[in-house]
Amino acid sequence: MEKELFGIIGVVIGWLLTTVSEALRRQAERREKIRELEIQRGEELIMQCTQFLDWADSARKSAASGDIYVPIYLAGYRIFTIISLFYLSLAPHITALDDEAREYRLMLVDLATATSRGEFISQERLSEVNNARNNLHQLISELSRWAGNEIRARLN
Repeated sequence: MEKELFGIIGVVIGWLLTTVSEALRRQAERREKIRELEIQRGEELIMQCTQFLDWADSARKSAASGDIYVPIYLAGYRIFTIISLFYLSLAPHITALDDEAREYRLMLVDLATATSRGEFISQERLSEVNNARNNLHQLISELSRWAGNEIRARLN
């Protein structure tokens, strides 16, 4: 009788150890998967910031050549989406960025229209476009820095 009791206790202890170790393993795997996804989202956000910077320069070149079809800032929309879904603490910053990008694009469309019509473009007007581009670059760089800080904080 005593042997059977020890046998049952051994089976129960074995089952408990197996169950607990499986639960701990699954929990560790979930944590690692969440970390990997966080890193992927962060990389995507930083990559979109870089593409947004590239857009600002290529759109300016396009407008300066007289092409009135200044591209829309798709990378900006992707940034807004990623932040809206995953990084709500950065949401106030994207409003200013969106406003600046919209204003910059409108300036580029005006510049492209004037160029295509052969109108004289004053130095003051070019200076305004350059200032808008610099402001946009600064906002994108700041957002990129804030995003990096947010990602690092989440990973730690």
